[in-house]
Amino acid sequence: MSEREVADLRDAVANKLAAYAARLPQAAVTRLDDGDIRLTIDGHRPAAVVMQDSTEVFVLKLSTCYSSYQTAYDDETKLETVDDLLEELDVYLEGRYYEKVYESASGEELHRDLYLNGAHFGGSHDFPRAQLRRLRAKRNYTITP
Repeated sequence: MSEREVADLRDAVANKLAAYAARLPQAAVTRLDDGDIRLTIDGHRPAAVVMQDSTEVFVLKLSTCYSSYQTAYDDETKLETVDDLLEELDVYLEGRYYEKVYESASGEELHRDLYLNGAHFGGSHDFPRAQLRRLRAKRNYTITP
């Protein structure tokens, strides 16, 4: 990609994120010194959408323990990826999710899983560590917003 094409892509992504942020009073879009473009949402349900400087890695962070990383290599797919992440963010912010929490017999939290619209989004630990933590759990429960 030429420098102009990268600049156009960054502007397009920044505009999409800014349009989304305009709907929310606690949201802001920033361009970081390292080249990342970040939509940050503070408040009751903190979240962030990030396009990394490489313009090929996109991150959706929900709450303080869940992250999703996606890659895209052509401009059209990159913009579609941003749209997909914003749709998942909508589901989260609208409260259409639940968390499953796994605890030890002593009450220590071992692992959490997040489900958006009933589909597994991610866990607080990567596999296989997550699987081992789930197996150690003596009880689990569900949290809804």
